[in-house]
Amino acid sequence: MNMQSALYTALLLCTASLCPASDSATPPSAQKQNKYNITFHESWTPQQRADLLHMYHLLSVDLPNYMIQSAKVSVDISIDVDENDTSEQIAEKLSAALEENHRRAKEEEADLAERAVARAVTLPMRNLLKKTAAAGRGDVYNKDGLSLAHLAIRLGMPELAKELVRRGADPNKRYNCGTDHHVAGPAYEDLLCAAVGQQPLSETAILTPEQAADMVQWLLANGADPNKSQLSMLSLCCRMEMILHNRSTCTTLILDKMHTLPAEQQAELAAALLWHVPGSWDTFEHFFRKGTFTREGMEQNCSFLSSLICCPDAPAKIEKLIALGFDPNYIAPSRSRKEFESAAAYQDYLDEYGQQLPPLEILINDTVFANDEEEFALRLQCIETLLRHGATAELNESTLPDDEEKRATILALLHRYNIPVLSEDEEAEEYE
Repeated sequence: MNMQSALYTALLLCTASLCPASDSATPPSAQKQNKYNITFHESWTPQQRADLLHMYHLLSVDLPNYMIQSAKVSVDISIDVDENDTSEQIAEKLSAALEENHRRAKEEEADLAERAVARAVTLPMRNLLKKTAAAGRGDVYNKDGLSLAHLAIRLGMPELAKELVRRGADPNKRYNCGTDHHVAGPAYEDLLCAAVGQQPLSETAILTPEQAADMVQWLLANGADPNKSQLSMLSLCCRMEMILHNRSTCTTLILDKMHTLPAEQQAELAAALLWHVPGSWDTFEHFFRKGTFTREGMEQNCSFLSSLICCPDAPAKIEKLIALGFDPNYIAPSRSRKEFESAAAYQDYLDEYGQQLPPLEILINDTVFANDEEEFALRLQCIETLLRHGATAELNESTLPDDEEKRATILALLHRYNIPVLSEDEEAEEYE
């Protein structure tokens, strides 16, 4: 493969999912052109023009590492091997060829490839930037609904995003997130998702948690409506905030504006809140009493009580949940095929939840994953908490861990609460 073929392959790889750039709008009032060949509308202030030029620079230059790596397509490796060459000699020739290929890619091809891919990847975004500047409005979108406001948030420029919204960018406008993820970061649907779903490991500039909270609050006060978002995507972004930042500031702001929340999102968000955010019980109880979280919703898919086993203060939280009305013997009903979008999704559900078990049995099964005495003691406390509140299950010895000491401890606890455990012989007789 020669250099031209390598570049062509790189361009194909990187432009396959890009939307074609549309024709630029004619500016109503021409201004002096800058070195980037952007003609600004007369209404843009010098600071706004500087922000837009900075955005242009980011889009034109900064690329995620995986994009750069895809540009450095290696040429074919070929070596001359003599039939009398030993394996060591062949290995040495191959090593030398690889080293030479790496040097050539690094010193000769990489720069050309990076520039070619940078232009291919950012051309639609740069055209969108020019159209926005020429129009002097923020409501300029590409064919997939992506605006500069989305990019401004992802590139760590919240004030520019606000200005674009003031100039007409729709904070509830969805875009087809599957086509622009390599430019705009992870897939988001609207400005709320883009603001709350910031990832600290992103390779582009990002909002800090404080900036994200300010941006979310500002968006909610300026037309953003979480009820118009794709709820599964919004739920994912909120979970990202709680898991990655160990806080729920944006999540709380958004949930306070929600009318309803699907059962799947209830369970996911409540679990993330209670697992990852210190001192989150008051927030959880607020939304539980408000009806955003419901017992029925969280227990629809699996036992929510048993999922709390990972919390460091799991016994106390299970105690509080039972006080709120959670059933320690709840078993989620089986769901029908028509509730799922596809047969594959239904099969995934059956694989994970096909055999519904009561919380007590799930927690006992989970003791096998206790890596040390402290973890086992925590799980044992959770089991005892359920038992004190009347939890029961049809248990047999095969349910118990193989470790003799753990097995004996659990058996003693179950015996104390009069929970029978079938022996292997009794289990076999019952099966017959």
